[in-house]
Amino acid sequence: MSVANWTLSVEDFGPIKSASVTLAPFTVFSGRNNTGKSYMASLIWAVVNASELLTRPDAANVAPFAAAQELARAILRGDQSIIDTDGWNKVINWINALLDDRSVNLPNRVLACADFRSATSRVSLSAVVPELRVQWNIVAGPDGVGDKPGRPRGTGWRYLEDNQTLLITGTPDASNRHIDLSLLGTLANCLSGQYGPVIYIPAARTGLMVALKSLIAALFGSLDEEEIERRSTLPPPVRYFLADVNSATERPNQPHYAIAETLESEILNGRIIQAENGDFRFAIKGVRTPLPLHAASSLVTELAPFIVLLKSGIEGALIFEEPEAHLHLDAQRALARVLVRLINTGTPVLVTTHSDTFLQQINILMQIFGHTNHDAVAKKFGYRPDELLDPANARGYLFEASDGNTVVRELEKTPLGFVEPAMNETIAKMSHEVIAIGSC
Repeated sequence: MSVANWTLSVEDFGPIKSASVTLAPFTVFSGRNNTGKSYMASLIWAVVNASELLTRPDAANVAPFAAAQELARAILRGDQSIIDTDGWNKVINWINALLDDRSVNLPNRVLACADFRSATSRVSLSAVVPELRVQWNIVAGPDGVGDKPGRPRGTGWRYLEDNQTLLITGTPDASNRHIDLSLLGTLANCLSGQYGPVIYIPAARTGLMVALKSLIAALFGSLDEEEIERRSTLPPPVRYFLADVNSATERPNQPHYAIAETLESEILNGRIIQAENGDFRFAIKGVRTPLPLHAASSLVTELAPFIVLLKSGIEGALIFEEPEAHLHLDAQRALARVLVRLINTGTPVLVTTHSDTFLQQINILMQIFGHTNHDAVAKKFGYRPDELLDPANARGYLFEASDGNTVVRELEKTPLGFVEPAMNETIAKMSHEVIAIGSC
């Protein structure tokens, strides 16, 4: 489902005094260290992936649930065949009540920090959502097939290929609280459109990749999510990252595989492979014996999880913290091009960055896209057509700190790309010093 606007707003969230972020196919967070970029990215991950939270029994304890439940039951009775603006508002009001509920405490849970949220913290979601049609596939008797574990047989739902139709399989009179929550959780997922579900690649990925197997064994010995959450000090986005990488399997026929091969050939000069015992290794071009990741360079360990996930195929969206970490300037430029290729396959990407080189490469790809003779210009500088970024599909946000409080504002976007004043200020200072030293 396509969403015209999906916006997350926060107040007094960690160092962030105020922020309102509207997601785009490409979204970039920039700003100095410790201004809250990772906090905001983690919260977006949590809200987009919140269906597990929304289908818990206590999700029915907030007041707006009654109106949302009324919508669910009208759909399940077959009385409502269109979910319009009023219907979507019922779902959004329910989600916002849960985001604000101190007993649920989503911000504290997503950061694995019990004291993170202050009494004045506020988190809210807004979205403008197209109408959704409901189509019934009525099954007589108890032989319908549900598509989720724990859902009573006879009920199930999935989106048809047009992404504007919800197909319900079952009997229209089936309705109880469990099914209501399951259906509402499904509707909540589609609010973020292509942004759900989200895979999160954290900044601390080198250590996580090197210790992957031991971390998986320690974290996931229990299959109970509450037990895992209680035992682990790792934030949920990091835990899910470990699980995503550990369960990834190579799928050469899907479109992201070729993007991974580009990274391996143009940046790594080798391949990330998985040994028979499940460990990932680095096979250097021309060297017979693959290296274990702990013996490989930081360039390899930084990019390895991204390559593994690309080879498996990324469904939904990607949040990538500091993709430029440990990369030479040339490699940063190549990675920016690869990320735009990924976006142009229909996979939204959100990145946090401190790199002027990375951001300027994104600007170049937007500038060429808008050029009146873009095909010839792209060919002249060696860019593929699918490496060009439509500026209409890009948003940037600057995290600015003053007296310990961060205010987030949207970056100015000109025909030359994003204007990032914090980076430009630092570059200008260095230039002035070079000129001044020369005149001494």
